[in-house]
Amino acid sequence: MIFDNPRASFSFLSAIRYSDNGGKFYNNSRPFCFLSYRINSDAEIVSGKQKIPVTSGDITFFPASASYCRRSVTDDLISVSLDVYNDDTPDICVYKPKDRAKFRAMFNSLTDICKKNNPGCFYEANAVINNIFAQIFIEKQSECRHSEKFLTAKKFIDKNFSDPELTVETVAAFCGLSPGYMRRLFQKEIHLSPKQYLTSARIQYASSLMNSGYYKISEVAEMSGFYDPKYFSQVYKKQTQRI
Repeated sequence: MIFDNPRASFSFLSAIRYSDNGGKFYNNSRPFCFLSYRINSDAEIVSGKQKIPVTSGDITFFPASASYCRRSVTDDLISVSLDVYNDDTPDICVYKPKDRAKFRAMFNSLTDICKKNNPGCFYEANAVINNIFAQIFIEKQSECRHSEKFLTAKKFIDKNFSDPELTVETVAAFCGLSPGYMRRLFQKEIHLSPKQYLTSARIQYASSLMNSGYYKISEVAEMSGFYDPKYFSQVYKKQTQRI
């Protein structure tokens, strides 16, 4: 999920305040992402099998590929459009911040920046966007109490994911765990298998290399821990839908 991804980067496009007094709004997939802050809301987002209630204070992320229907009793919000890189979040997701006033002030500042349209405004807005995600990440990390065994395995993967010979069995052996126990541990802690987490780490790194424009696909595959460029392309396309 994007709110847990410290490698994501952003390019601000625009910010507006939007209000309605109820009804339905349909959105087909767009070429950019949305981030919204709910000022006064009683609504539900329906996307595929997802049914997500959104209320005042919620921060909602809509990936570029998302098609959805928003049903609302009332919905007063600030909507920010942006491009997102180095992230493969496939679904709409919601974060409920502890310090609502702090986040509302940051979202308000984005609409103010757009209205003033001063020289350098996009640099200023990008700084605010990065601070929003940084503060969400900090809040979530302060709430998170992962076990030492999980953190040891995660750190080992984060450090060694570019090694194509790294496997779940290798990580488990380093941590003194059985592969089966480690799989149950990852499912419990982050609702992903170790293999899914390893693949995600590799793809996120590959995305940063692809965005740089300096490397061939075969070079990106090798640097990201994939033996086979063709298999890498299949995995990358499946997770990011960008090749």
